[in-house]
Amino acid sequence: MNKEQIIGKTIIGSHMWNMNHKNSDVDYFTIYKVSTYQILTGAINPRSVFKTTDKEDNTYHEVGHVVNQLLKGNINFILGVLSPSVKIKSPEFIKLREIIIDNIPKNIYHSIHGAAVANYKKYILSNKEDTSKKRGTIARTLTFGIRVLDGQGISFLPATIWTEKNIESLIQTLDESHKFSALPETIPEKLLRDWLLKVRLS
Repeated sequence: MNKEQIIGKTIIGSHMWNMNHKNSDVDYFTIYKVSTYQILTGAINPRSVFKTTDKEDNTYHEVGHVVNQLLKGNINFILGVLSPSVKIKSPEFIKLREIIIDNIPKNIYHSIHGAAVANYKKYILSNKEDTSKKRGTIARTLTFGIRVLDGQGISFLPATIWTEKNIESLIQTLDESHKFSALPETIPEKLLRDWLLKVRLS
């Protein structure tokens, strides 16, 4: 992938939350673009590409796919764009971050809740992999969502020690925060579509 194709690149995962240790892999979230010609002619199908090495996990997301996922409130894409650890930033990427920060949406609840409940059942209730790492991964995203939905802003706080009861309580709190949240339901679609058009034409 050529550097000029990259819109932005951030670090996600444990490093983003300041929960990494010396053996932690580094997870990268990269937004790239392909030419409009390639899309319109069907020469390429914009998608996400995953590449893993011994110490790095890389995900590459085509910019059109990113916009669609942001409109759905996909928390993984919200976090990928808003990560405080930015490795590559273009003017377009800075503008995208501004759009999300100014219009952080209520619909992030659905992906946060869905992932938290699924992982809670899969790893904790089943005792399949009930580790402090798994609990922390669930708790940190729940805490992020609660703070955002409560109007407390965007912050990447590490999770410390969490018990099964604590996580159950966080899920319930997330539900309440969503119920009473004053945030807009979604990021205004026109803002993101106009942004995408400028990126495609640049």
